[in-house]
Parts: sequence; C-alpha cells; structure tokens
Amino acid sequence: MKPMEKVKKIETSNKKTPLRMCISCRTMFPQKELLRIVKTKDNAVMIAKSSKVNGRSAYCCRNKECIEKVISKHLIDKHFSMSVPDGVYEALKKEMN
Repeated sequence: MKPMEKVKKIETSNKKTPLRMCISCRTMFPQKELLRIVKTKDNAVMIAKSSKVNGRSAYCCRNKECIEKVISKHLIDKHFSMSVPDGVYEALKKEMN
C-alpha cells in the first residue's frame, strides 16, 4: 500500500461525532458547535474555550434566544445545583455578541 492510500483511509474513517444537548432548547447538537460551561472540582464555574478543562459540563447552543433564556431563568444554577456568580452570565452575554 502506498503512503497516500493510507492517508485517504484515515480521512474517510467513520468517526462518530459526540452529540450534546442544549440546556435551554433541549436539542441535540454536535459538541463542537455548543458553548461549554464547566463546574470544576473546586466549584468554580467558567465558560471553557477548549474541551481540555475537567469537570461537570453544561452545554448551550449559540442561538441568541437560547442564551437569553439561560440568563433569564438561571438555568446554569439549576443544572449545577448551586448559585453561579453573575460573572458567568456576563461572559455568556459577551459570547452572544
């Protein structure tokens, strides 16, 4: 087998893309299309830019209506069963723009 044939086989492999549910609209999306909010072991809550941050995750789609619903109904508080600082919701507003 030539080296180029190996590359083509790797590129065409059928990998499953992980699906996650938006906490606002409850719709399944590919994981990379969603905003990831993470609660770390020390109860710090942040918006993760990469998937390398460890902890319990909540996902929200980038739809303006969904982000507004998460902010207005404090859905992150409910998902993590704790009071989330307002700075997290402010960061979500910035992601909306």
